[in-house]
Amino acid sequence: MRSRYGDAPGKEAWESPPLAFFRWFAERPAFDGRTGEPECVWFLDLRFVNPGRDWVPFRFGACRENPDAPWRAYERLAGGGIAPL
Repeated sequence: MRSRYGDAPGKEAWESPPLAFFRWFAERPAFDGRTGEPECVWFLDLRFVNPGRDWVPFRFGACRENPDAPWRAYERLAGGGIAPL
C-alpha cells in the first residue's frame, strides 16, 4: 500500500503550484519516494503500475535546492535521470 504524500515535506511538494498539472492528470496519485541533491519528492499515477513492466511512465516530482527555495517540477526519466518541466 502506498501513501499519497509520504513523509514530510511530501504534502508541501504535492500541493506546490509546479505540480498543478500532475494533480489534474493523475487519477490514482501516490508517493514514489524522495531523492536528495537537489531534494525531490516523487509521485506516480497507480494506473500505470503494471506487473512485469520495467518502467513506470508519468513519474513527476517537485524539487528544490534547499528548504527555503521554491519547488520546481521535474520528470523522472528511464535510466534514473531527471528533466525539468
